[in-house]
Amino acid sequence: MIKLTATGRLGKDSELRFTASGKQVLGFSIGSDVGWGDKKHTLWIECSMWGDRGEKLEPYLKKGTPVTIHGDADMRTWESGEKHGASLTCNVSDVEMHGSKVDAAPKAEGFRKPADDFADDDIPF
Repeated sequence: MIKLTATGRLGKDSELRFTASGKQVLGFSIGSDVGWGDKKHTLWIECSMWGDRGEKLEPYLKKGTPVTIHGDADMRTWESGEKHGASLTCNVSDVEMHGSKVDAAPKAEGFRKPADDFADDDIPF
């Protein structure tokens, strides 16, 4: 088993799916720059996070969000006619989000209370 820790940015909004038995799986991909100068390129990692944790993170994992993932790495190979390829995958066990609190706002509106609706008593300081 290969343990993977990688830091990058989400290439698109995360997508929550369900298996036939109803188990949640959150899918997303992160891009991480590898190399320097003319040899610099982006390595893409296809990620899956299973269960309630993935479902709860789904609103926060949107395109461009910087994250660090931890999990088990694998390689998926494919063949299409004469073309062959491979992609790096990760069964994610933990996600660390980076950036400001504004960056971490949920994708869907309605989770936050508008600023005008706060009474002075709601402010904790």
